Amino acid sequence: MKNSLPAASAALVLAVLLTGCATNPADGSGTRAIEEASSSDAGAADAAGAPTSEQDNSGPAFGTRGNPVPTGTTVELGPDWQVNVVSITADATPIVLAENQFNDEPVPGREFVMARISLTYIGEESGTPWLDLTTKYVGADGNAYATGSDDYCGVFPEPFNDINEQFPGATREANQCWSVPSGAVAGGVILVEESFSLDDTRVFFQGG
Repeated sequence: MKNSLPAASAALVLAVLLTGCATNPADGSGTRAIEEASSSDAGAADAAGAPTSEQDNSGPAFGTRGNPVPTGTTVELGPDWQVNVVSITADATPIVLAENQFNDEPVPGREFVMARISLTYIGEESGTPWLDLTTKYVGADGNAYATGSDDYCGVFPEPFNDINEQFPGATREANQCWSVPSGAVAGGVILVEESFSLDDTRVFFQGG
């Protein structure tokens, strides 16, 4: 009987965690823009037929997978972060291979995709991006690429994981890279979310 209460408590905690996760929509709930993309970026997005602002309320919410945040736009991500995907290199394979002589080519049928990401910490304490945030490339095929054995790029310039602890108001830029099937790059999106939050903080950004 001694172990029944701890076991029941653990089961209850697990159930709460699973219930909290299950209520969060896979495509996110949207976000709010802090700073719009420049006019040149917006024009490029318009030319590509992609949404460039929050003003259209007839479709999916801004920042969801169906209405991703345009390149160059800063948005809220949870209570502690502001994030901006500054630029995307759809085929970064030459950049990665040039960075380190020991880097391997992507596996056949894949290419390296690299994003330049700006991160501003706006919380009250401090945060470390590579611990607090998770990034994935969600291909046009619907698969997420991040931690699979074939998803790594090797050594690339100014990696996301090199950003150290940030304090309120601090901003840093870094690169994140994924190995993605070539046919899934175009039309894909970049997913950024808080790693350990039970709230829905995931935001989708336009991909390559």
